[in-house]
Amino acid sequence: MHRTEADNNVEVGGKKLYTDGPPGTTIEADDKNAIQEEIATLIEAAGIELQTAGTDTRNQLTTVFQGGILDLDVKSISFGLAGSDLENYEEGTFTPVFADLSSAGNESPAYTTQVGVYTRIGNRVFISIHFADISTVGLTAGNQVWITGLPFIIKYLDGASITPRSQKLTFDNNYVMTTNASAGTGFRMRHVQDGANGTVVIVSKLTNADNVLSFNFSYEI
Repeated sequence: MHRTEADNNVEVGGKKLYTDGPPGTTIEADDKNAIQEEIATLIEAAGIELQTAGTDTRNQLTTVFQGGILDLDVKSISFGLAGSDLENYEEGTFTPVFADLSSAGNESPAYTTQVGVYTRIGNRVFISIHFADISTVGLTAGNQVWITGLPFIIKYLDGASITPRSQKLTFDNNYVMTTNASAGTGFRMRHVQDGANGTVVIVSKLTNADNVLSFNFSYEI
């Protein structure tokens, strides 16, 4: 696509535009062909055969966008910065696990809700986790809480604060969670109370009935 270079165009803000004049801008075949080919190429790229003058319904471009039939490869999208192409874009679900050790420990035997959703962009993974009615039967009360089963092995967990939506998670006063240590595809949580360093979250802090724990965070892989 290009802006008009025909006679009598006007330049506004560094852009060459048409004007009614006088004198008006000349409309050249090259201008019309540029518009035609930009649109026709998009329609054909969607796998639609172009119509003719006799069959033109004037809605093929609408079909492309409303039907969602144009397969745009998001991996090739660039934001104009060197090395900023989106690579390894992926969305999906996973099954998070509430446990009392990073590995080879005890895992919650039952939940009513146990959902994980992720979006990966390059080497960053954005996570959303929701638990409800986590059973702590069989878990060691004094052990640290670990959330395992993440979709990718953790390379770096920056300890960013996460403010969970929680119920029956017994802490005094205001608190936020931070992602603390990590191992493999799991991490443990630490609670920060009133700006202090706080302590790691242990299993006994979770009431074994009607509990809810939901939060979002991201990590590097």
